[in-house]
Amino acid sequence: MKDGIIKITGILIVLTGLILVLWQPLNNHVISPYIIGQAQEEVLSLSYEDYERNRETLERRIETESEEELFDYGSVESLDSLSVRIDIDHEFAIGNILIPSVDVHLPILMGTNDETLKAGIGTMKADQEMGKGNYALAGHNSRNPSQLFAPIRNIEEGEEIIVTDKNNVYIYEKVSSEVVMPDRTDVINDVEGEELVTLVSCYSDDGSDRIIITGELVDVLDYENVAEFLEK
Repeated sequence: MKDGIIKITGILIVLTGLILVLWQPLNNHVISPYIIGQAQEEVLSLSYEDYERNRETLERRIETESEEELFDYGSVESLDSLSVRIDIDHEFAIGNILIPSVDVHLPILMGTNDETLKAGIGTMKADQEMGKGNYALAGHNSRNPSQLFAPIRNIEEGEEIIVTDKNNVYIYEKVSSEVVMPDRTDVINDVEGEELVTLVSCYSDDGSDRIIITGELVDVLDYENVAEFLEK
């Protein structure tokens, strides 16, 4: 009897140890990608009319209320604290970003805060527009190298970065990348005479620095003419 209890206790200790060891890899590579993928699927299928209605509503909200709720950088937490269920508020969706070379296809949501960055990519300035000025987007560097903005460090010079509101398709080509300190907010400023896209994400796992990917606008296409390619 006593030997049986000792054996069962030993088995439970071993199982507990295995769970503790395997939980983080399982969460990073299976659970989190599945949860986030489910949350993104419906948002990616929204129409131009949906995105335009959302954009107009959010712009009016910004004009009449404080921007702090939408652009609350201080609320952003590590993906380690990812909840079991993530729901994306469709009313914040304004477009998609695609980077074919690194298999990125994600929803663009208005604002940068904890909820938007857990399940998509957030705009960094209240007045930015696709194809104009410096269109700046922030996303998490997940511990899973294929999730959210983790793959952007692998974009090669000249490769395409595509953003769309499903009316027009804005095609940029990467021209530069750099790693900077978090206080380098100038990287998202507009540059006179240039139409840019800037992608921002943590570079190191501890969030102590940022990787900045910059692309230049090279073409603007009608969405209907390339929808089949983009929706594959």
